[in-house]
Amino acid sequence: ESVTWESDAPGFQPVVSQFEGTTAELNFRKGSDIGDLETGKLYKMFAKAPDGTRSNPVRFGIFGKDPVIYFEKPRQKVSALVDEKLTFSVFFFPGEGISGTPSIKTIGEGCNRSFSSGVKIQEDEHIRWSKTGQKRVIVYFENSGKRTQDTLYVNVVEGLPEIKFMELN
Repeated sequence: ESVTWESDAPGFQPVVSQFEGTTAELNFRKGSDIGDLETGKLYKMFAKAPDGTRSNPVRFGIFGKDPVIYFEKPRQKVSALVDEKLTFSVFFFPGEGISGTPSIKTIGEGCNRSFSSGVKIQEDEHIRWSKTGQKRVIVYFENSGKRTQDTLYVNVVEGLPEIKFMELN
């Protein structure tokens, strides 16, 4: 019936929001209504159900003229299986008087995707690796010799440990 919104922003007070259909929204008129936000810093916010289930966190902040790039749905797990399809979205706020498209680069052997040009904003992207190891997906924007970027870190493994319970007689 409801969710509680929580954030790591200084001074943020948890807010309970009722569902309307399948949506629970949280709206603020200005940044100071959220908390004591520091300009140029990203904060996290998520919704928590009464049973403790959390949504994926979103990141937000107050920025001036500098471009801001960040993953909308970063992977919460630090590990993924070989050939497991990862889904993520990228948000891009170019700042005042700046235009362009962010680029994406993958680091780590065995990636099934190559992003040689830009990325579509706020649309799901899919990626997976066929080899184990530490991987990175870097989204960046370059303007006047300055690079703004955000990085998604993934540890690709062969298999995740399984816990099984046996009945003893």
